[in-house]
Amino acid sequence: MRIENVIFGNLVNNEEYARKVIPFLKSDYFTDNVDRTIFELVESYVAKYNTFPSKEALSIDLGNKTGLSDDQFKSAEGIISELAKSDDRDVTWLIDSTETVSYTHLTLPTICSV
Repeated sequence: MRIENVIFGNLVNNEEYARKVIPFLKSDYFTDNVDRTIFELVESYVAKYNTFPSKEALSIDLGNKTGLSDDQFKSAEGIISELAKSDDRDVTWLIDSTETVSYTHLTLPTICSV
């Protein structure tokens, strides 16, 4: 399983994790266009409703998204449909793993200090 999928699954299903990391995540941290699109859908939903989206809300918002090829749309749809809360209940591990992904692309402020 890709760490990006773990991040998205926990942004949707794990409010404790999501509230700690969402202020620090940026779409630029996701180098894949599909991953970036999914993150932007989550980020936009949170900004508008001040809560985290369900898989169903993400799927609906994805359907309204323009600028994706058919393959990208199908890939995003597949990722969203499989989102699940991580079996690992250790929020510290999830945060550390999120920081690791972010450090790979850009410098992310330490989330654990929040």
